[in-house]
Amino acid sequence: MQGIEESVLYYLQMFIINGNKSEQLLTMSFSAQVDPKQTQHCVNEVKAPLEHMKPGFHFLTDLSDLDHMDAACAGDIGKIMDLCTANGVGAVSSVVPNPGKDIGFALMYSFHYGRSVCTMTHETLEDALKTLAE
Repeated sequence: MQGIEESVLYYLQMFIINGNKSEQLLTMSFSAQVDPKQTQHCVNEVKAPLEHMKPGFHFLTDLSDLDHMDAACAGDIGKIMDLCTANGVGAVSSVVPNPGKDIGFALMYSFHYGRSVCTMTHETLEDALKTLAE
């Protein structure tokens, strides 16, 4: 059993998902080295908080603590975007302080969110949170 517990801790260190029902805000933060094993787990973990979001919710992705995301993660990131779309996401904000660590989120937006979803990219989490408060 110890191996399973270590595995869960390993996943939790790479991403954090938080659904705030009262603010209708879903947040996802990635950190360290992220590979498809973690993003596949993330796809499964995002489903529960999405159940509590109402159409029009805001989705915030933070890459501030990300060291590297494997390009092979793009398929799972697309699945997460599709789940958000299916649940009525109204706006999407991404914090991308280093464009070199972005695996093409902005390009993926057009395929997974369409024109009806407002998408924004920010350099800092502070900027993203200011936009949310407006």
